Amino acid sequence: MVDDVPGRRISWQSTEGATVPNAGSVRFEPAPRDQGTEVHVELTYSPPGGPIAAAFAKLFGEEPNQQLRDALRRFKQIAETGEIARSEGAPQGATAKNVVMQREAAPLEEARA
Repeated sequence: MVDDVPGRRISWQSTEGATVPNAGSVRFEPAPRDQGTEVHVELTYSPPGGPIAAAFAKLFGEEPNQQLRDALRRFKQIAETGEIARSEGAPQGATAKNVVMQREAAPLEEARA
């Protein structure tokens, strides 16, 4: 961790020799009209294997920016409703396989019982 301002910002940078060198920050700011909190995330990284490996990671939903978007979506759902909305069509979130195999959303089978 390279910076920590409680309730406002956390910044980090990977240590030398990290498998995936990365750095980033998370900022928390009051939303307009005092309607909650905005969360801003910045992330930079150097994927092992270069651009080709990054393209394969993206195809299979393993690219860090995709994972970050999914994690922020889940965080928002938990913060606002106390649960993560899921459906049979995409119980694990948005991945390439889920997008290709997309169909009309339906409740999870276990929720119907």
